Amino acid sequence: GVAAASWNHPSFELLGFLAAIISCTSQSALNVTTKRIMKHANVAGPVAQRAMVAVGFVLASAVSLYQVLSQRRDVQEETETLPPFWLAAMAVAAY
Repeated sequence: GVAAASWNHPSFELLGFLAAIISCTSQSALNVTTKRIMKHANVAGPVAQRAMVAVGFVLASAVSLYQVLSQRRDVQEETETLPPFWLAAMAVAAY
C-alpha cells in the first residue's frame, strides 16, 4: 500500500516512511490486542465487527458534529455550503 501510494513520487521522504512504519506497527498491535480481548470476552468475528463499526460510527459522528458546530460559530458571515443532510445520511448508511 505504501509503495502504491508513493509510486509517482521519485524521492524518498523520511517523514512519510516513518509514518508508514508507525501506522503498520500500531495496526499490528491493535490486531494482537483485539484478538486477546475477543478471546477473553468470547466474541465471534461478525459480532466484534458490528461492535467496532458502532464505536467508529459514534466517534466519527461526534467529531463531525463538533466540526460542523465550530465552523458555524467561526464563520457566521460567510456562506459555506455543506452537503445536504440526506447525502450525509446515505453515505453513512452505505458505509
